[in-house]
Parts: sequence; structure tokens; C-alpha cells
Amino acid sequence: MIQVLYKTTILFSANNIASYATWTLMAYLTTVWKLNLTYAAVIMNVFKGSVQLMPIAMQFIIDTCGSTGHFFMLLFTSISYSIGLGLLTMSTPTVTGTCSQYKPECIGEEQRKLFFTALALIAVGMSGFNVSAQKFHSIQVDGERLANASYDVNCCFWSCGILTVYIIPAVLILVISYVKPWWLQFGLAAVFSLFATVLFATGLSEYDVVEDLRQKGSPLTDIFRVFVASTFKMFHECPANPDELYQGNTDSTTARLIHTPLLRYFDKAAIILPTTSLTDQQRKKWRLCSVTEVEETKRMIHLIPTCLCFIVCGVVSSVGDTYFLEQATTLNPKFWQLSLPLNFLKLIYDNWQGKDGLSDEDKFPGLRGVGFARFSVAVVVSIICCSTAAIVEFYRLRVVKRNGLIDKPDEVVPMSMLWMIPQFVLLGYLDRNTERGSYLLLEDIIGPSMKKGYLGHVVSAVSGVGIIASSFCVFVVDMVTKKGGKISWFQDSLNKSRLDYYYLFLAFLCAVNFGFFLLMQKVCKCWEAQLEEIRDNIDYDSHTSLESQTLIEASNNVDDDQIQQFSG
Repeated sequence: MIQVLYKTTILFSANNIASYATWTLMAYLTTVWKLNLTYAAVIMNVFKGSVQLMPIAMQFIIDTCGSTGHFFMLLFTSISYSIGLGLLTMSTPTVTGTCSQYKPECIGEEQRKLFFTALALIAVGMSGFNVSAQKFHSIQVDGERLANASYDVNCCFWSCGILTVYIIPAVLILVISYVKPWWLQFGLAAVFSLFATVLFATGLSEYDVVEDLRQKGSPLTDIFRVFVASTFKMFHECPANPDELYQGNTDSTTARLIHTPLLRYFDKAAIILPTTSLTDQQRKKWRLCSVTEVEETKRMIHLIPTCLCFIVCGVVSSVGDTYFLEQATTLNPKFWQLSLPLNFLKLIYDNWQGKDGLSDEDKFPGLRGVGFARFSVAVVVSIICCSTAAIVEFYRLRVVKRNGLIDKPDEVVPMSMLWMIPQFVLLGYLDRNTERGSYLLLEDIIGPSMKKGYLGHVVSAVSGVGIIASSFCVFVVDMVTKKGGKISWFQDSLNKSRLDYYYLFLAFLCAVNFGFFLLMQKVCKCWEAQLEEIRDNIDYDSHTSLESQTLIEASNNVDDDQIQQFSG
């Protein structure tokens, strides 16, 4: 048992090390490749956004392919992780470059291909880890097995956990943070990831496999079926009585949803055609769907207005490892006699993001509106974060101008990097409240089949859309600000750009987004009120029909007694 625990736990260490090694890629692109500020930010936003978007597709593959399971997904993505980090190491000039110096002329076409291929593979590895690692690990380390284990095994497990999750990553992260050569930073992460992958693969015959990991299809397939079936029946009229729609198999164990008069177009997927027998139509699953499947699809569509509010928070979150990081690279890292690495800021961000700890259900049992309060706090914090970043950047530009460093982007600005701590603290707290608040808000809307395995991935995907959309936001701002021959807010270097104006624009965008969020909450409450009214009417009708049936039966019994007395 102890070997199994060690082999699964070490993957978490490899992921932590890789995340710290790749967090400074923005600085690598602007200092070594000498890329334009916005171009480098686009690359990082697409990379980070893809990591957030892909878990839905990977969960779909796990649910659809019965032979896959979380083990094979985790093994495949770990291999992708290791290869990606290896290619990233090879893309550095000192390994395969035309020269051994970290200069743009040493970056050739081969290095660019290796770099972008590495980013794609690392994104696949990170996404697969986010989908399968925690679930697979929880299967191996369940409470019953640990309770039955001996005291020595438990002590050994916790010792291995502390060693592999905290001590080893802390040492390697510290080494990666202070090592100057880029190839060594990426190479250390690649070697440890390869070691963790090989060690994990050797436990193939030792891991426990739970049957629930091989589910009977994905609920996303049912949603696709509703779109296809309603399209095929787009010219058919929906029956006036919803009871005439296809209700599904009566022996189904899944929870049934009540029909709602909203988005009636999708009801066409449940229309039973009179020209064909019901048995034949049931065989064609892409032509006939049940009312429950249609209602699941409607609920997914109702998520869209609320999810639009979360996208803006994703746009704000995207500046953390792009523009915030780029600001930090220009500042003085000295703190007394100690030189602080860039990863010091990521450590602060991770601590305030605080993914571990008690859930809101444990903190506020039975309390309603926690999701609304969480997201409201997130919006307020996003406004404060952007405003704080604007003030710090405004002061930094004043120092740059005062010391004549506008045309010297490689010079260190005589301003401490500790000025960046408040905005990274606020950014971590923002992402923490956005994730938890959006999860609780969507939990009340999403259907029961999607809630079980996809709700967390939906929240992650919405954040990913916001991160990628930030590139479009920068493009629009750039086009508008340079209109009429004016100077754009975004220039080739940070010292010539006006990121303080952009941060203030994001603060204004967050304020507008909060108003839109309140409007969407009002719309959702009206929709919930309609659903509640429909449920009450259905309960009343069923109760009335039951009472009527009872009275009829009692009347029949009275009539029979009178007939018998008359006959007697």
C-alpha cells in the first residue's frame, strides 16, 4: 500500500515544480526572444486559457471511452507533460540554438517549432492532471483502507506525503527560482516529471480500479443529441400538451426533470412522430430524446448569461502571469542582502488563492446566497486589484521617467519589487472567490447529470474563455487608443506603454460587469419563480386528481352497498 501512495503522491510534486518552472515564460519571451509585450501576452494567455478549457474534453473522453479510465488518462498526460518539458528545454538557445547566448538572433525556426510544440504538450499534461489526479489519488487513499492500515503504514504514508509534496518540491522550486540559465530551469522540471511518470507507470498492477470510473457515456453526448434531434425536427410543431412528448424509459434510474415552457424549440427533440413506431424511433437515439434530456440542455443554455459575468474576472486574472510579471522583471529584487526571485510572487499568489481548506458548505451550513456573496466580493476585489495595479504602475513610470530609463527597457528600475505584493495578494483572493462563487451559483442552475462530474470543469472553462478573451480585449483597446494618430497604450516595451490606463479600464469594466451580474441574477430569479410555479401546479393537479379518484371510488362503493341492501 505504501508504494502505491508514494507513486501517486509524487505526481503532485512534479506538477507543482512544472507550474513554477513555466510561470516565468512571459519573462523568457520578452527578455530572450525580445517579443513585443502584447504578442508575448497573447501566447501566454492562449496557453493558460487552453489549460482551463481542455478538462471538459478530457472528462468527456474518460466518460465515453470505457477502456480509458483516470489511470490511463493520467498516464497519457504525464507522458505528454514530460515530453513537453523536455522539448521546452531543447528549445533554449544553449541546447539547440544557432549560438549559445540568450539573444533573439540565436532563436531560429527550429527553436520556435520546439517551443510551441512544447507549450501544446504541457497544456495537455496540465489539463489531464487537473481532471484525473485528485480523483485517482482519492480512490487509492480512501478512509477505509487507511483505517485498516497499521500504525506504521499510516506514519510512513504521512512521512512520504510530507517528503514528496512539500520538501522535495520546495527544494527544487528554490533551486529553479535562483538558477539563471533557462535551460537548467526547464531541464530540472523535465527530469523530475519524467522520474515521477516512470515511477507512476510501474504501479500499473498495484492500483485499485473502481467500476464507477467507467461510466455509461457522457451527459455531454445527450446535450449534443438534443441539438441534433431538434434540428432534424425543426419543421414539426410541438404538441400543446407536454405529456405527449417522449418521457423516456420508465425503468430508468436517473432523476426525471419536469417539463418547462422555456426554449420550446428544443422540445422538438422529444416529439414522437406518428409515421413511425415508437420502438423504431427509440433505436435512433440521435433523432429522439427524452424530456429530461431536453431539460438538461435547457439548463446548460440558461448558464450562458450567468457565465458571461465570470468572463470579465478571467480577463482580470490573465494579467497576473503576463503584465504583472513583466512589471516585476523591471524592478529591483533586492530585499536587504537577499535577492528575491520572481517565483516569490507566485508563492504569495498561491497562498492567497487558498484552494485548500473548509468548503463553504462546512463554513456556512444551511445558509443561502453564499455564491452570490462570494462573487460580489470577487467583483469588488477585482476593482481594488486593478486600481492598486494602476497606482503602482503610475508610480513606476514616474521613477522610469525621472531616471531617464524610457528607452532603456533592460535597465533595472530603482524601485523595490515588494511594491508588487499587494496586487498579487488581491489577485489570488480574487481568483479564490471567483472560483468558489461561480461554482455555487452554477450549482443551482446546472442539471443533475452535469453537476456530478462536469460542474468544476465548466467553471474552469469559463475562466479559460476569459483568459483567452483578454487578448481580444487588448487588441480592441490598442485599436481604439491609437485611432486618430494618437499613441497607443501598448508599445514595444513596458516603459513606453501605459498599462496604468489599461488597469483603470479593467476596473471600469469590472464595475459594469457587476451591474450586468445583478441584472442576470434578477432574470435567473424570475426563471426560478416560473419553475416553482410550474412545480406547484403539477403537484396541485396530481393532488386534485388523486382526491377526485378517491371520491369516485368511495361513491362507487356506496352505490354497491345500496344496491345490495335494496336487493336484500
